[in-house]
Amino acid sequence: MSRWLSGAVTLVLLGGLVALAALTLDSQPDVLLLPPTQTPLAAPTLAAPTLAAPTLAAPTLAAEEEVPDPGQSTAQTGDLPEKTTVRPLAWAAVTDGNWMNDAVVAGETLWIASDGGALTWPQGEPQPTRFTALEGLSANRLTAVVNCELPGWGVVFGSSDGLQIWEAERRGWRSLHSRSGELSDDTVTALACDAATGQLAVGYARQGIDLFDAALGEWRHLDRSSGLASNNVRMLALAGQEVWVVADDGITVAAGMDSTFYNSSNSLLESNRVGSIVVDPAGTVWLGGDGVLYAVTGADWTVYRAAEIDDRFFPDRLISGLAVAADGELWLGDSEGRLCRFDPAAALCSAGVFLPDIVDSSPPQLLLTSLTLAADAQLYATTAGAGLFRYDGRSWAQLSVAGSALYGNAVGAATVSPAGSFWVATQAGIQQLDPAGRAAPALLPPSGLDPATIQVLYVARDGALWAGGAGAGVWDGQAWRRFTAEEGLAGSRVQAIAEDARGRIWLGTETGISIWNGARFVNLTRSTGLPVADIRALLAEEESVWIGSAGGGLYRFAKNQLEVFTVENMGLPSDTITALGKDADGQLYVGTLAGLVEWGTDGLAVALAEHSVTQIAAAARSLWVGTADAGLFYADGAGWQQEKPDGLLSLGRVVVLAAAQESLWVGGASGGLLRLSLSAEEESNDVRSTAKRADL
Repeated sequence: MSRWLSGAVTLVLLGGLVALAALTLDSQPDVLLLPPTQTPLAAPTLAAPTLAAPTLAAPTLAAEEEVPDPGQSTAQTGDLPEKTTVRPLAWAAVTDGNWMNDAVVAGETLWIASDGGALTWPQGEPQPTRFTALEGLSANRLTAVVNCELPGWGVVFGSSDGLQIWEAERRGWRSLHSRSGELSDDTVTALACDAATGQLAVGYARQGIDLFDAALGEWRHLDRSSGLASNNVRMLALAGQEVWVVADDGITVAAGMDSTFYNSSNSLLESNRVGSIVVDPAGTVWLGGDGVLYAVTGADWTVYRAAEIDDRFFPDRLISGLAVAADGELWLGDSEGRLCRFDPAAALCSAGVFLPDIVDSSPPQLLLTSLTLAADAQLYATTAGAGLFRYDGRSWAQLSVAGSALYGNAVGAATVSPAGSFWVATQAGIQQLDPAGRAAPALLPPSGLDPATIQVLYVARDGALWAGGAGAGVWDGQAWRRFTAEEGLAGSRVQAIAEDARGRIWLGTETGISIWNGARFVNLTRSTGLPVADIRALLAEEESVWIGSAGGGLYRFAKNQLEVFTVENMGLPSDTITALGKDADGQLYVGTLAGLVEWGTDGLAVALAEHSVTQIAAAARSLWVGTADAGLFYADGAGWQQEKPDGLLSLGRVVVLAAAQESLWVGGASGGLLRLSLSAEEESNDVRSTAKRADL
């Protein structure tokens, strides 16, 4: 306790109690901070430590089972029992299957790789069956799919967590990962399979490619040290014994020990941007560029340019879809949805269409991602945002995946309003969900912020919704108002938002704090005395605001003073504060790069010391903590446990963690949301899995 009282640094605001205390709608003086002084610090009046106190709501519990000792993934000061008897929780996946990346036809079934899991769509069925991490996948975000007719393979998906393989005989999923030694990496971006040559190629975002030789039953790895021009693989194709590897900075054609490299400097490529690749039965390799189609046969290149093709449906943007017809003609489409059937010999288009002209409604996005031809010549076009389109030779139809409670799957932020409504931001924008996860989403108009940058949402007491990312925005129920550095923000990136007892909105940025009083900002930065101005977390109380910095420790602003708590003066496990939260009893918890701190009148208690904390959320009877490297933990009354439903382990970094009424929402950077029901009235079939098992 003596250390607790003796070492804190207190920064006193210039002007005594006048500056921030006087910041109202009519009085807005600037704020300056004096240099730090060593001042005795009174202990915060917080509840006594209760790390093990929260218990799980009874309605979420099912039959008991033994959970193994979590070992290194559970850390807390003091001893934990070797085993704790807990019950599995009932989770549901909330994903959007309309964000599709690739498709393949196997028999009479279309298989689709989406950001919201695997979709299997038998011909003639009105809707697909969806598989997520709760139905056997190890990740929801699937990037590529091939029908690999090699012994022991089948329909193979590339994902953010290795390969996902559908085993038809046992009607289940098998996964391959780097952690089991079968793959070189887990971030799979591309696949290609050729039964004639017995090869399967797997491309990675940063680690080159793996090649499986079915005759030898062996894997071979290629990267920049062994013949590739680049390790960041975007697409793959197999042309006989050649492996075509498309990367951001050009193309490698690998054959045995030799490689050929093509880029915009040494070939007819007009730029290194290639959006699609396909090999026709004659062995010609077709490449889609920016309004340019390339045909490569041996060393000969033929180039077809949009400016030279007299047809308005010939793609004039990045050609992101190519499919070879049986008669040698090509279907090609660009990223904006302009498609046509192309006759290379005559250099003519037919059956042209612009997909946005035929959509049933206005999707949040329509980005063409692939084209696939079935044996009956039906053409399928996958999109990111608008689902699937089918052409039967006469007309087009949009086949959207129904029943989604989410637009988009790249979750960036979420919040719960004082009234209990749940808001979430994805790459599609900002939307309000039914806290029970049943209703269709309501997508707000564009905020003016790049949706991909949004990392914090906050609902003020007056109902205004604040969003922070590349700038800040506030939605008043009718329109957005945007704030940037030009409007007075302290920085360009908003990382945390809170509202103090006087109704002022605090915005933490990478270079300081901006305080909005309804008319203007007053900023606290390094120049006004903040020890470190990179602000990662904010939490307001009645008489104070807690502030988490990146490298400067934890601050508390109260009575016009800024108190500074660090590793040195308080024994924090890290000076980078990543999350702040309170439980139902008002107990303060501080997330850091090196564990969770419970802040009590008797000092600090540290838990989960091996993990970097990203999120803290309190449900009615339980406390939950998200981490950057190990998913989710909860306090169950006997200690800290790692929550391990199928698929949650692949979350890795927990980006979203929020308790809304009777639901706990969890999300990573991809794959949508997981929802845990905390309600006694929920039916068990609603909280487990929405996917039905169809005959495949």
